[in-house]
Amino acid sequence: MKILVIKPSALGDVVNGLAIVPRLRNLFPNCKIHWFVNSEYAELVELAGLDKVIKFERGAWKNFHSVFSGINNVSKISLELRKNKYDVVIDLQGLIRSGWFTFITGAPVRIGFSDAREFAHIFYNRKVYVKRNKIHAVDCCLETLKKLGDENPVAEWKWFGLNDKITALNWKYKINDDDFFAFVVGSRWETKKWPPNFFGKTAALLYKKTGLKIFLTGTENEIHIAEEVMFHAIENGCKQSAIVSLAGKLSLSELFALCKESKLVLTTDTGPMHCAVSIGAKVVALMGPTNPVRHGPYNQQKNVIAIDKKCAPCYKRKCPNNETCMAEISPETVVEKIMEEMMIE
Repeated sequence: MKILVIKPSALGDVVNGLAIVPRLRNLFPNCKIHWFVNSEYAELVELAGLDKVIKFERGAWKNFHSVFSGINNVSKISLELRKNKYDVVIDLQGLIRSGWFTFITGAPVRIGFSDAREFAHIFYNRKVYVKRNKIHAVDCCLETLKKLGDENPVAEWKWFGLNDKITALNWKYKINDDDFFAFVVGSRWETKKWPPNFFGKTAALLYKKTGLKIFLTGTENEIHIAEEVMFHAIENGCKQSAIVSLAGKLSLSELFALCKESKLVLTTDTGPMHCAVSIGAKVVALMGPTNPVRHGPYNQQKNVIAIDKKCAPCYKRKCPNNETCMAEISPETVVEKIMEEMMIE
C-alpha cells in the first residue's frame, strides 16, 4: 500500500500531523508513506522516517490561482503525484489547493475534513467530521485514521537521527555543559507575543532561584527581540554568561535537539511549542488569542497560562483595540508555574 499525506504548512501544524505516521505504520506494516510539504519544513519531515518527502516551493503554492504564473510548477507536482499511484491520500490541510492535489492523484481513497475551507471537501470521497473547538488539532488529525479502520487512534511521534543533531549542537554551542531552560521569544502573530521585558525578568528570576542557564531561540527576524530579552534579563540581575541567544542560528533539527535537551521550554503559541511537545520536553505555554484546548501543548494543557478576557480566544493577528492582552500574564505567575512544574522548592 502507498499512502500520501498532504500537510504542507505551517510548522506546528506539520508537527501535529506527523503524529499519525507511527499509527499508519502499525495499521499497514508494509506500507510506503509519502509526505507533501513546503520545502521550508522538509528538514523536519525528513526526521520522521518517511519513505519519501515531496517538496514544493511556497511560490508555486501562492501562484496556484494565477492563470499565467506558477502553472508549470503545479503541473509538475500534479504529474508526479499522479505517477506515484497512491492507494490512499489524506489531506490534513483542507484548502482548495490541497484538495485539488488530493483529487489529481487518482487515489481510490481520498480522506479529508467535511468542513475543509474553500469547498475542498468536494475532492474527498471519505469525509471526516470533527468538532474543532472541542478537541485538539492533533486529535483532529487522528480522526482521519478512523476512515482506515483504526477505531482508537493514539498520537505518537518518532524522530530519527536526533542524537547526532544533539551531539553536533553541543559541539557548536556547548548546550550539555549545564542544565538549561529554553525560551521561544517570538511569534508570527503580534497578539501572541509576550513582552521582551517580561521574558527578561522571568529569565532573571529563574536564574536567581535555580542557577540554570537560559538559551533564547527565534527566527532571524526575531534576533532583536532576543537581544532585548537579554538586556532586560541582565538588568534584572541575571549573570551575562547565563543567558545566550541562539535566535536566527538554529536549523529546525537543531531546534528539536535544543528542546529535547532542555529542562523546560517556555513559549507562547508557536510552532516550536509543538516541536517541544512532540519530543517529550516539558513545556509552559503562554496563550491569548488562540484556544488552548485546540492549539495548546498536546497532553500538557495543565501547563498553559491563558489570559482571562471575554474576547479571548479572538484568533486575531492584530488587536483591533490596540490592547496588549498577553501583558496581563506576569513574570511572577510564569516563574511560579515553572517552579511548580520543575518541582523546585
